[in-house]
Amino acid sequence: MRHARLLAPALGSAVLLSGCPGLPGFSSTPTLNPTVLSVTQNNQGIKTAAVTLTWGSVNNAATYQVARSVASATATSSQKVVATVTTTSYSEPVAPNLTITYTVNAYSPGGDTIVSSPATVVNVLDSTVQQPSGLAVDGHLGSPGTAVQPNSSKPTLTWANASGATAYYVTVNEVGAGNSLGALTYAALTQSPTATVGTLSLSNVTLAGFNQVAGSGLVKGKIYSFSVTAIRGNVPDLTKVTAIDTAVVDTPVAIANS
Repeated sequence: MRHARLLAPALGSAVLLSGCPGLPGFSSTPTLNPTVLSVTQNNQGIKTAAVTLTWGSVNNAATYQVARSVASATATSSQKVVATVTTTSYSEPVAPNLTITYTVNAYSPGGDTIVSSPATVVNVLDSTVQQPSGLAVDGHLGSPGTAVQPNSSKPTLTWANASGATAYYVTVNEVGAGNSLGALTYAALTQSPTATVGTLSLSNVTLAGFNQVAGSGLVKGKIYSFSVTAIRGNVPDLTKVTAIDTAVVDTPVAIANS
């Protein structure tokens, strides 16, 4: 059969090969479709941001090249290559309040371009969401330096709404020697200011860096701490969010499960 070469109007005049069954390394449906998530964090007044880019693997690809351009309120940079990786993800620290455009190229072992992605744009949010407050365990309000007693091994955790928040990320960790955090016991995303250990209300949501763990509950005789991160998404639906702005509560509450 005759194999056609199609020129794609993507950045860098990348060449796409498609519709050629039997040609090694090529598919009629390229899987190089990047998704992106930027996370802006305000942790006790320190503001940082990072972007994670992921994409599908491409048959016969040996490496992937990531390029980007950055636009601020005053300037726009030209596109430049920032990484060449063998995995299907790339993360980097960035500054809040920027617009970043990424493209990804897949290369064969011989260095030929297999496929180039369309431009993927992310608007990194500025830090405006407020910290949550009033952390409580089964209705028992905690305070620094003290531990509250839950009513069961799967307590209900509550807190006050944070201004601007569209979701929350709550975690429970064992407290180890010297008050250091030990194993993660529970972690969950929720769109209301409450969560119950052992349950996941948003189990269908996957956010890079915000892993969810239902866990089996708290164990008697151990001490735990829990904290809450307020999340402001660029869209209300967290399954479609590409940028979030977060703020972590100042003082986690200790749980004495005796």
